[in-house]
Amino acid sequence: MERVDLAAARRLVSAWLDEHTDGTLEQMANDLKGNYPDHPEEMAVVMRGMMAAELRRRTYPPPEISRIPPRQPGRRGDQARSGGPR
Repeated sequence: MERVDLAAARRLVSAWLDEHTDGTLEQMANDLKGNYPDHPEEMAVVMRGMMAAELRRRTYPPPEISRIPPRQPGRRGDQARSGGPR
């Protein structure tokens, strides 16, 4: 496969999912692989992976990242990890 615009393929998959909320991997691959006439079967595999990743992103949004407290100078654990004096 030559250069394929994966960002454009990802947008196609995302738009397809928006329009076909109950669609399957096979339906999406069949609908979209025609956009890649040089490599339809290879792109069907790639788009299935993109669909799985997008569905996971939509289903399981990333957790909020808790703020990590700043390091306190002079703590023994910090010195041990940094290779400083013990």
